[in-house]
Amino acid sequence: MKTVSNNNLTKTLCVIMASLLSGQVAFAYPPDPDNAALLYYQAFIVYPKPDDAIHDMLPKVARGELEPDAKVTEYVEGCRDAIGLALAASDIPNCNWGVKYSDGIRLNMSHLAQTRHMVHLILADARTLADNGAFEAALDRCISLRKIAGHIGDQTPISLLVAWAICKRANECVRDILGEIPEDLKVLAWLKNELALTENIHLSLKNSMKNECEVFAAEMRVERIPELVSIILPENSNGCPEGAKRTEDFLAWADEGFLERNRNYYESSMASAAALLDLPYPQAYSRLTWIEQNIVDEANENPDATLAAALAPAFARLLSLTTRDKTFDNALRAAVDIYIVKAKTARLPDTLPPFMPKDLFSGKDFEYEQTDTGFILRCQGRDLRKDKIHEYQFNVAK
Repeated sequence: MKTVSNNNLTKTLCVIMASLLSGQVAFAYPPDPDNAALLYYQAFIVYPKPDDAIHDMLPKVARGELEPDAKVTEYVEGCRDAIGLALAASDIPNCNWGVKYSDGIRLNMSHLAQTRHMVHLILADARTLADNGAFEAALDRCISLRKIAGHIGDQTPISLLVAWAICKRANECVRDILGEIPEDLKVLAWLKNELALTENIHLSLKNSMKNECEVFAAEMRVERIPELVSIILPENSNGCPEGAKRTEDFLAWADEGFLERNRNYYESSMASAAALLDLPYPQAYSRLTWIEQNIVDEANENPDATLAAALAPAFARLLSLTTRDKTFDNALRAAVDIYIVKAKTARLPDTLPPFMPKDLFSGKDFEYEQTDTGFILRCQGRDLRKDKIHEYQFNVAK
């Protein structure tokens, strides 16, 4: 028995030695987090807080309005651990921020502001990399930002707008880098694929409105009256007699029946608005504008519309902002195809290639125009909120 045991020990030692000599030892690390938010929160903790000068300059560097000076570059380098954590988090599919939605109107979403600063850091890093000729690494930072936008999500209209703002900033950086990068078909093909993989079509205005409706409708209960008063009668906090009188009037109305009728009116208005989001932009904008005004007019005479007037979002504004950012996203992806044609043929195409992403304001192709420095993609439909035709200038490196 002892001999058998010794033989087994010898075999085990031989296997270990063979593994060591071959360099193929498998180390069993504890698993990394499978929730991206855990790494993002670590990143928020470890980056050094900027002084006032850096705080003011960093967003301008991120937008390409300022060249990074030595002080900004030093700060970004000092945030390397935080940037690394955020980039690692962006590659994790699942992200649950742990938001306590049951707080309703008092909902705390402080991670949105923290993420905004992290986005500025990553953009400043991307632009510095591009300035040093590391174009592919700079573009990779922008792709990571698009993933971060997806992680911010569409749980509420506010988070949706922040997500699209991040995507917009990333796309602006990609656009600027494309105007400097030497023609490289391999990099352009990689970029086209990454843009397609990170196309944030899952960021849904309809979903954000549905979630907000559920949260706010749940607030319309007798035990939540103090929170409702603070929202619809903010002057109450000033202690003025008129504010106190209005609060007293509201408390007299706010029995269970009043709240139920308000809840039904609010949910009906939100459902009517959500149903319009699938229409073409001009029709949807016009009808959403009517719904908004109708809620306000009703609230002046119908107490059942009181809470809808206070809590319903600006439907038409949300539609225009998300349409604007999604249209820019489409323009960028169309532009990459034009750059690919240029890389293959050594000249810009005379007309827009077929099957391009659309201008969402009109539902049609972008207008395409060559310029002395590159080309323009122009919307055919008008942004009705801004009364403006959006166009996107793309430069071509000489």
